[in-house]
Amino acid sequence: MTLLAGCGGSSDGRAKACSALDVRTAATAEAASRVLRQVVDAQRAALETLDADDPLAARFRGAKTRAEQALAAFTGDPLRSRTMSPTATILPTARRLVAETRSLRTQFCD
Repeated sequence: MTLLAGCGGSSDGRAKACSALDVRTAATAEAASRVLRQVVDAQRAALETLDADDPLAARFRGAKTRAEQALAAFTGDPLRSRTMSPTATILPTARRLVAETRSLRTQFCD
């Protein structure tokens, strides 16, 4: 009986993570930072349900790192980044990261 309860808890966590991974694309640069935070949180939730040695976990870790870096670039000092202005790149970056998250969601939830 305990085994079934543990299994049910795991599938519930996975179902919640699947729901969280259903992130909408940002329509504006102003919404992009909010979307990136959702992406990071959703990927973290998915990682919590996966074994550390699962190949999908490695892909989620990489995607989460990229989303965190994009968010940091957007909220950080653009002069320090020595790159194109984050406000000019945040929307396409957020859209790319949402697409990556959706791809991972398909593999994780199906």
